[in-house]
Amino acid sequence: MRVLTLLLLLAIATAAGASPSNKWRLEFSGGSHSAGEIVIEFKPVGGEPMIVQISVADDKSENAVAKRVVEVLRKELPPV
Repeated sequence: MRVLTLLLLLAIATAAGASPSNKWRLEFSGGSHSAGEIVIEFKPVGGEPMIVQISVADDKSENAVAKRVVEVLRKELPPV
């Protein structure tokens, strides 16, 4: 879980200096070694920030974590 958190923080820090885009990618490396939460903040240009919290169970594979993130984002984010 620490690895996932560090990767997400790195992706967010990198994206903070980037120009807005309609395309983005989250990359996962390794599974969860403890239960926890992934928190992602989206800020549309000229819009209000949206925070999505994704709970992740202990001992899930890399693919299971990625699938969980996709499921929650599809549910929580407005359609494109």
